[in-house]
Amino acid sequence: MSRRRGTLPELPFRQLGDPLYSQRNPHQLFLLVLSVAAAVSLIEGATGSEILDHALDPHAVTLWGACLLVGSLTGLVGMWWPRTWTGLVVERAGLAIVASAAGIYAWLIYAAAPTVAYTAFVHLAYALSCFWRVQQITIRLRWVREQVARLNKGAK
Repeated sequence: MSRRRGTLPELPFRQLGDPLYSQRNPHQLFLLVLSVAAAVSLIEGATGSEILDHALDPHAVTLWGACLLVGSLTGLVGMWWPRTWTGLVVERAGLAIVASAAGIYAWLIYAAAPTVAYTAFVHLAYALSCFWRVQQITIRLRWVREQVARLNKGAK
């Protein structure tokens, strides 16, 4: 039986071992830890750039820092939670917060200070990478839900 693009293989899914398998990506770990560190100064309202400090409202910077901190910590907790449904949902929630906030912040930077558009594009790239991971986890959870439903149907 051939697989369609985007579909997951049938049980037993042995090549990944655990049906809740989700890669603990070292790049994601690095970026989330770095985001926690960066959030500290952002919460105080400082961007680290004179141009952005003058262009952006300090409340927007503080809000970005708070979202970055909460989302990154939540994502890290989810990454290191035992590989269960809950762990994946927690990781996905944290990354969704970071992705949404990074996308909005990128837009604010671009609108307020187009001379530093590269900074907006870095934040946009971070938002897109987080959204990509959210989608990967969503696909994994959907597959697990379908397999559980299939197994429950067969048990009757």
